[in-house]
Amino acid sequence: MDRIFYNLNGNTYYILFGEIGKAAFLCNFESNNGGQYVLCRLLDKNTWWHGEYFEDFEEAYKRWKGEFNG
Repeated sequence: MDRIFYNLNGNTYYILFGEIGKAAFLCNFESNNGGQYVLCRLLDKNTWWHGEYFEDFEEAYKRWKGEFNG
């Protein structure tokens, strides 16, 4: 499976967990501040639904384990 995700917003993300057609945990390659993380309820081919944004990996991972992938 390809782990690189190209969003319609022009940014490139790495799929850390999940996959297209399911919930996913993404990392923005192009963030200027060391990484932006997105948790989404549904990852589509070039977009996502119900995304939550995080700057801190540990906070995002806790949320992922607790609510998205519990």
